[in-house]
Amino acid sequence: MKINTSYAKGSLTQTGDVGRQPAAGKASARHAAQSGAGAAVELSSTARHLALIAGAENDIDVVRVNEIRTALAEGTLKINPERIADGLIASAQELVAKK
Repeated sequence: MKINTSYAKGSLTQTGDVGRQPAAGKASARHAAQSGAGAAVELSSTARHLALIAGAENDIDVVRVNEIRTALAEGTLKINPERIADGLIASAQELVAKK
């Protein structure tokens, strides 16, 4: 089961306050920005994985959500605890296998 986040791709920003850096820090940051033009950047495997997750388009099956919403409203939703438990166990096994 995937949980969709509410931020758009590319919406992450740096939260540090550059105005509070010491004068030497400002000069270093300015120098790094000027000399870094065209510099290669390599993302970690975790960053690449997060980028893939953030870029996933169809994480939510809207038709299925509407079916469940209707069944809830009509009182006809049948919950199968065995299926839920099996799904949780499968997810946990998948997580353990990745480590």
